[in-house]
Amino acid sequence: KAEAILKTPVRVISGSEEAIMSALGICSGFHNPVGLVADLGGGSLELIPVETGKIIQKEMAVSLPCGYLNKYSTKDVSRHLDTISWLKTTNSMRLYVVGGVWRAIATAYIYKRKPRIDIVHGFSMSLDQLHQMMDKIEARDGEIHGIPNARRPSMTQAIRVIRALLAKLSPSEIVFSAFGVRE
Repeated sequence: KAEAILKTPVRVISGSEEAIMSALGICSGFHNPVGLVADLGGGSLELIPVETGKIIQKEMAVSLPCGYLNKYSTKDVSRHLDTISWLKTTNSMRLYVVGGVWRAIATAYIYKRKPRIDIVHGFSMSLDQLHQMMDKIEARDGEIHGIPNARRPSMTQAIRVIRALLAKLSPSEIVFSAFGVRE
């Protein structure tokens, strides 16, 4: 149906291609990003390292079926993450995050602090700040200013995935991006 409406062929990309495209979005949105790109969507979590000079480690692109629409426990997500051998070497890296769930958390944090600007792209948080914000979101079951109504039901599961990822990484900083696959 989409091909007929658009009058063009449609190709479904692989998880690895999605990870690479997310990294390309990060590279187009930041000057010399270095760290790990994490794109959390409804069906999957894509991870890929980016090195100095905007070098994307394409051979390390990975897609896990741990999106927030999949009802995995934190332990289940952690087991999926354990299958990525190179992930153990990414501790204390900057984490560039892509996707609506991440942006919703950043927006809620910005609203909580009451600045007059709500630009999420390039906004960063420490690990402690992110955990505190996720605690508030969980305590209110997603019912918090800044979280879009349509996203609220999925926030608890998304936070499970994020907590498992953060436990494996201990990133030095979390940097939010409005750029990703589309860009």
